[in-house]
Amino acid sequence: MVLSLTLDENKVQLICMRILAWFWDWVGFDQTKAVDLLMPDGSCQRTVMGMVPHVGEVIRAWDKATRGLVGSLLMATFATVPLAIWFVDYSKRRGRDILAECHERGAALVERDVLRKELGGYNRAQFLKEARDRYA
Repeated sequence: MVLSLTLDENKVQLICMRILAWFWDWVGFDQTKAVDLLMPDGSCQRTVMGMVPHVGEVIRAWDKATRGLVGSLLMATFATVPLAIWFVDYSKRRGRDILAECHERGAALVERDVLRKELGGYNRAQFLKEARDRYA
């Protein structure tokens, strides 16, 4: 967002040409390929692909883009890290509260003998089902 507001179309084209020059070099294409760079004043500067990263306007556009990107990353980091820390702390507290609520509600609603009888019946039924599946 910040870069789209601060960079005009010409600077974006110069940045793209620098990226293309890097890719051109990485692939191993001919560095003496002639290219035309459109300068901010509207003039056309003829150079070779290997020299594109060394043109003054390209350097200035690249610096502006990198500063904007680093600034955006720092702003995003300073905004999200405290939020993430708060969220983790809130989630832990809320989780403990929910478990305590469920435990208190369950303990208050069922007598010990009834709970023991129900759990025993459920476990026995699950055991019989698993035994039938394995040995039948």
